[in-house]
Amino acid sequence: MSSEPRKRKTTMGLKIISVILSVLLWFYVVNQGELTARNNAIEVELVYYNLSEGLNIEAPTKVSIKLWGKLQETGDVLAYIDLSGLEEGTYVLPVKVEPIKGAMFTSVEPNSVEVHLQEVREHTVKIQYEITQPPPPDHELLDVQIIPENCVIKGEDAIAEQVKTIVCSIDLSNLKGISTSQLDLSARDAQGKPLNDGLKIIPDSVKVYTVVAEKRSSKKVKVVPQISNYPGTEYQLVDINIQPQTVNILGTELKVQAIEEINTIEIDLAQAKESFSRETALVLPAGVEVYPEKVIINVSIEKLAEEVEE
Repeated sequence: MSSEPRKRKTTMGLKIISVILSVLLWFYVVNQGELTARNNAIEVELVYYNLSEGLNIEAPTKVSIKLWGKLQETGDVLAYIDLSGLEEGTYVLPVKVEPIKGAMFTSVEPNSVEVHLQEVREHTVKIQYEITQPPPPDHELLDVQIIPENCVIKGEDAIAEQVKTIVCSIDLSNLKGISTSQLDLSARDAQGKPLNDGLKIIPDSVKVYTVVAEKRSSKKVKVVPQISNYPGTEYQLVDINIQPQTVNILGTELKVQAIEEINTIEIDLAQAKESFSRETALVLPAGVEVYPEKVIINVSIEKLAEEVEE
């Protein structure tokens, strides 16, 4: 048999196979149900893999993908960029798409993107605090301690340089005594506006100890001697002098305002027959501190003159 008939048979066989494949493809498309050909472009997130430690990325976040066939979920589409081994710099990198089940991939737009990688800078910043709500009435903030006192911010120089303060916000409205809170940190610019994008704060929260106590005030009040059982008929009390005549009291505002004088303990003069000087304690009101706690009382006593009989 000549080669010419064999060529004809081969050509005819290829034509038959082509027709069969076309028919099968037509049945495949028809049986897929709703085709994406009516709206075959979908927008998906662009994922970046293998970003080296210490680098920050600036690049597009979405691409458009054209599909042919039945697509169950747009979440099944994965478009990504591989950043393996890349250092600081600007690159034009191809967009890769994972095989999509139930659909024929046609194209991605754009098929490559410009990626800018910049080294992340570190800056140490002292942590400050702001009071968002004051303490309860008649209370005051005595102390605040933040642990740790400093934090590290990481980000591009252009962003990190905008950071004026790192702040934790404290609400004192329901705090009394010694309290402990775990509070988040926030970066602020010179105008006090938050800076959230492109920055990483390490740590991102701190432990804050606050001491909130009742408001305390002080004032000077008069010391009043308390005398009982004056001398007998042969002696008389001439004078009582106290040093100092006033003392300082310290306590909450309400208690201090209500006190106008402080009494000594009772001094019994029933058996007194001569002048004396004595350190005497004071009667301390509840919840109030007094200083000094004792005073010197000087008591002058004279004997009455005897009557002369005529």
